[in-house]
Amino acid sequence: MAVVYYGAGGEQPSWSSRWWTEKASELHKHVFGYAEAIRKDQSARRLQLLQFARLYQNQDPFGFFDGLASTALSQNLSNYLATYNIIKSAVDTATSKIGKSRPRPMILTEGGNWKQRRQADKLTQFLDGSFDYLQLYRKGAQVFRDGGIFGTGALKFYIHNDELCVERILVDELVVDDTEAVYGKPRQMGHTMYVSRDVLKAAYPDKAKDLADTPKAFPDQPGTSHSNDMVKVIEMWHLPSGPEADDGRHVIAVSNVTLYEGEWTKQYFPIVTWRWSERVAGYWGLGIAEELLGTQMELNKLLRNVELAQRLIAVPRIFIQAGSAISQASMNNTIGGVYKYTGTPPMFQTPQAMSGEIYEHIRWLIQSGYEKIGISQMSATSQKPAGLESAVAMREYNDIESERFMVVGQRWEEFYLDCAKIVIDMTRDLVKSGGKARAKVVSDNFMKTIDWKDADMSDEKYVMRMFPANLLPTQPSGRMAKVQELIQAGMIPPDWGMKLLDFPDLKQYTSAVMSSKDLTEKMIYSILENGSYIPPEPQMNLDEALSMSQQAYIQAKLDDAPEERLELLQRFQEAIKAMQPAQPLPINPMAPQANPEAAPTSDLISNVPQ
Repeated sequence: MAVVYYGAGGEQPSWSSRWWTEKASELHKHVFGYAEAIRKDQSARRLQLLQFARLYQNQDPFGFFDGLASTALSQNLSNYLATYNIIKSAVDTATSKIGKSRPRPMILTEGGNWKQRRQADKLTQFLDGSFDYLQLYRKGAQVFRDGGIFGTGALKFYIHNDELCVERILVDELVVDDTEAVYGKPRQMGHTMYVSRDVLKAAYPDKAKDLADTPKAFPDQPGTSHSNDMVKVIEMWHLPSGPEADDGRHVIAVSNVTLYEGEWTKQYFPIVTWRWSERVAGYWGLGIAEELLGTQMELNKLLRNVELAQRLIAVPRIFIQAGSAISQASMNNTIGGVYKYTGTPPMFQTPQAMSGEIYEHIRWLIQSGYEKIGISQMSATSQKPAGLESAVAMREYNDIESERFMVVGQRWEEFYLDCAKIVIDMTRDLVKSGGKARAKVVSDNFMKTIDWKDADMSDEKYVMRMFPANLLPTQPSGRMAKVQELIQAGMIPPDWGMKLLDFPDLKQYTSAVMSSKDLTEKMIYSILENGSYIPPEPQMNLDEALSMSQQAYIQAKLDDAPEERLELLQRFQEAIKAMQPAQPLPINPMAPQANPEAAPTSDLISNVPQ
């Protein structure tokens, strides 16, 4: 399929290698023309995204969406002011319930030798450290929230100053042709961003003269005392047409000059997107705000009517019969006041503002809105439903709710899986270009550094799967109950249970109790990973250390570990046995006991008749 950029003068250049050679000097015109045409065609969708942002945060998103929040639009959106914001409640609840999870990518080998398995473990640890360094889980939570509001959230990976970086980008900044992306897989994508002119000059010093003439993205408004110097930048990617094709391109341009132009050999964009719900066709997702739009608008209307009725109708009133000699000045809030009147006494009334059916309808709208998304009352309002008293019942209740989000959770895991693949691929390119890549992995008591050259594996030698980072509940009561169940079932010993609780108040005691186990793990790790022998200490729990080293030996033997590492483990075990106190010989209860009063054996033999 021919992919077209609409440039100046009605030209329709294709993305062929020939066009790039002939039209390189005019590249910025075509890139900007294409991006601006797409964004203009999608102005209705972009205004809808602005509406969703307004509904979520209950105010205009200032400095957002290319200045689309104009005065007229702001006036139209003023009717969306909500006193009960079910959209924000649902989005924040879903983000807290699902977005808080930290899926962990794990590298698995099939029938690999010991070296490959250890390398897979190191690659898994490298990803753990990279995720922490890049703050992927924190930024991922923002992407999850964007998916709830706008339907689609996105992260962008790039290399800057010989380091891999990642940032969350707004979905309105993405440039994707709806026609090309009807099946959800566009061949080209753009990112519109606004950058300070000085930053661009520092990044592209050879283009500084042209950048000085680049028009501002946001012209100064008359009557304002401030000024900005932001420039609109378009970054575009075009995927190669096939594995051997050379038409993949990567361009960074402003309106009057091309800042960067080069090949793009990847079969993916450096932008990872996540969607709350997928539409039947097209690239953009369906979000919570769009699903609850009608419910929120109806709630806003009813609540506004109720507010007006409360102020106009449901206020105390005093009815006085005409001709009654009642002084209105004497009616005050004095306690125990005595009032004189002639004629009919005054009558006090407070009318009902609205029909009870209106209030019941409001409650039904709120309840049905949460049910539409699949969020329970307990999750959204932190209230336990009536009748749920036991821990088993509450756990079952949570399981039922979790089933509703099973597909959403799978998409969330695939999002981090795509992130992990890009981290590996871009790190490999970074090292090939002369950069260095290391990841620091933090364990309970020590930190270790994983070098990329020790972790890199060919893509054909492994598969990647996602696993939850923590199977235990996050709340202290739930974690305590789950750990107690594991101990009672005999699946873990009590000392491991204390460690799994991870309560700050028990941290000091737990560290002291587990110190021997942690030291043994460190020694075994040093032997297996580095081939460095560390002798055991007499102060260690020798029985426990021997058992742990034996288990590590058997596992290493199954993994075809090098013979010298196995010999070091055996040496470690022999050293432990030498430190253990000698055990007394067991007494055999069936052995005959000597009778102290019996005659000596020689006397018995001499008395035997010949």
